[in-house]
Amino acid sequence: MNTYPVIDPTGEYISLFYLVVLMFFSRQLHYAPTFRNRLFKYLIYIVLATILVSIASSHILNHSTLYSDTLISLITHLSLLTIPLIPTFFSIYAFYYIYDFYDKPEKNILLFISPTILLWILIFINLVLESTTGQSFVVIYLDILYFLLGMYYLLSLINIIRKKKDNLKLEHFIIIFSYSTLLLFAFLIYKIIPRILLSGTIATISITILFLYLQTRENLLDTITNLPNRFSMISTLKYYTKKNEPIGIILISLSNVSEINDKCGYEFGDIFLKEFSDFLASSFGKKNSFRYTNTEFVIILQDKEHTNYNEAIGVIKSKIENGWIICGETSNVECSFATMEFPNSLKSFEDIITVLDHYTSKSKNVLNREVLYVSDDILLSIKRRNMVIQELRNQVLSQTIIVEYQPIYSLKKKRYLNIEALMRLNIKNFGSISPNEFIPLAEDTYLIIELGNILVSEVCNLMKMLEENNIQYEKLSVNISSIQLFDKAFAKNLTRILKDNDISANKLNLELTESIMISDYDDLYNTIKELRSRGFGISLDDYGTGYSNYVKLAKLPFDEIKIDKSILHYIMSVETEYITLSNIIKGFKNRGLNIVMEGVETEEHYKISNALSVDLIQGYYFSRPLEKEELIRFLITSN
Repeated sequence: MNTYPVIDPTGEYISLFYLVVLMFFSRQLHYAPTFRNRLFKYLIYIVLATILVSIASSHILNHSTLYSDTLISLITHLSLLTIPLIPTFFSIYAFYYIYDFYDKPEKNILLFISPTILLWILIFINLVLESTTGQSFVVIYLDILYFLLGMYYLLSLINIIRKKKDNLKLEHFIIIFSYSTLLLFAFLIYKIIPRILLSGTIATISITILFLYLQTRENLLDTITNLPNRFSMISTLKYYTKKNEPIGIILISLSNVSEINDKCGYEFGDIFLKEFSDFLASSFGKKNSFRYTNTEFVIILQDKEHTNYNEAIGVIKSKIENGWIICGETSNVECSFATMEFPNSLKSFEDIITVLDHYTSKSKNVLNREVLYVSDDILLSIKRRNMVIQELRNQVLSQTIIVEYQPIYSLKKKRYLNIEALMRLNIKNFGSISPNEFIPLAEDTYLIIELGNILVSEVCNLMKMLEENNIQYEKLSVNISSIQLFDKAFAKNLTRILKDNDISANKLNLELTESIMISDYDDLYNTIKELRSRGFGISLDDYGTGYSNYVKLAKLPFDEIKIDKSILHYIMSVETEYITLSNIIKGFKNRGLNIVMEGVETEEHYKISNALSVDLIQGYYFSRPLEKEELIRFLITSN
């Protein structure tokens, strides 16, 4: 029985433990079933198997007297077979990474597999010859063969880099040269100390480099622009605010990148974003430039005075105004700015994030091709807005929104004929919030859909109470927004709710605010027509607030026009406008529309409304908005 030189497997034991830990965490972080993640997983498995075989081989060789020569030969050759798999899989992983994991040219992959297969054949022949003749011809030159194999893969990848030189990234070089450099280092160590096993160790170190670099890059850098991402920006802001260092912040909002995507494709849109990011990095430094959202960027200016904002913004505007050559022609990009200072107008990290999130929320309050200097008042306004939205959301979830009802008086029938339902929002320590404030916020956040459902349910309950008390009325009105109006499910849901409560649709009147007139005319006409076909009455609310075109308005199938109270109050001070309003009302009435005068608060308002021959009057002159029980009592005693 042969004796063999003692081999030191300490490094392999350490690598085994470390690799198992790394494998566990990499599985937690690389859970997406992408081709890259699958290759990374297979690479870890290959290295793990190689280390286990190397440990087994070293143990058997170090205790050769306990094992037969046949077993020793089999385990040794198995180890020789597994070692070439490591550079092979490293090369395959690097190859597919460079090709972005999409192209899978199987013909090229043969370049990486063929040398390993050839080496396997030589090792297998060596095993056969060793078992029959006792002679080994491969082992003598094995270190040279492994070295040549590693150099072959390195040169193959360098050739791929040469072909892809126009689209190279830093990670390509790290992936390729990390293992190759360590392999060369291990070969030199092996020539000096041949009894130390290092194959698994260098593979584990290389995998650690890949894992740490790629995972860190994924977490900290934006994949398209290569700028630090939102997470990096938040960490940077926390650092400065914690140290209370004065900084200036510029939010840059690009508003028409989608037009580039639509016209030229997303590839060109990404190219523009990359070029714009390179410009920011070169102008302000990469560590100070961040991609905050898809089309918003943030610049952090250290130790800058307020006047330097203009200088920095001027640099960006100058570049923007020159335009970008995109898909063969010059494209103009629209850009807006918001500037803020810490610790002047903004006192904390939370204040900064509050402002940034507000102006990147894609709501109606986004920046609009201007430079906005964020002041204390603006910050308070944003905080109030967020507070109202949060309270609105809470009350929608708990269905505690208050609904009040205002009776509408008929001049012709001398009684209260209709009722309007009005939502109210009360916040503890803030009191009542005007509908003019919370309704637009409900629309911005799409809470208006659920608010509408709550309102209709409450109205149904009131209708049942009116019927139980034998109170006669023609219609009960609710306001609806453009979001509700053009929601394809709105009419069906509304009809269903009424049907579930056994209430006829012709008892419900839907009030549309005048801002609806900026919608597409044909869509508006067809939508109103469909609602009327279902039995609903349709009113135009707030007429006279600036959106209406009389000619188009007169052609829409409304049942009723409600004159905004601002018009009534205006003609009280400008007598010449009385005739104009009188003519408009006559025109509407000639088309069969009912006219409601809103905001009637005084005896004089009442007399003017009467003189204008409107049909219905609504306002505090008759009654303030009432809760359900108050309304029932009011109508019983008044009619």
